[in-house]
Amino acid sequence: TLSQVQWDEPQGNGRAGGSSNLYEEQKLLEMTIGKAKEERLRTMDVFVLDNCLRETAVAAVKGQVASDKDQILSAVSKTGISHYIVAAFGELRRPEDVWLMEKRDTLRASPGHFWAFSEIADARTAAAPP
Repeated sequence: TLSQVQWDEPQGNGRAGGSSNLYEEQKLLEMTIGKAKEERLRTMDVFVLDNCLRETAVAAVKGQVASDKDQILSAVSKTGISHYIVAAFGELRRPEDVWLMEKRDTLRASPGHFWAFSEIADARTAAAPP
């Protein structure tokens, strides 16, 4: 494609033997394509699922405290993101378990959508689905 062709910037007046200025044409094409891509991004219906509130596997037992989670939720909600992963439920109790119980009514009343991961089995058995 033309966007993959690299042109050297012309020397002098940019013309070789009376041909058109390929460098200027390439720059104009790049600007046109760039504007089309910007407009496409601007009009896309994007789904963003924020993962800031969920504890990582390493920090799951001793990680963010409730006040950290409150600050993170406040900051992220100001960006316009409305879908959040808030927890990863598993065998061990995590700080987010307590935070969610404390915030249950507040989160239900908020305009956001809250998601959680959950372990359904801690081992694969013949009875468990693959």
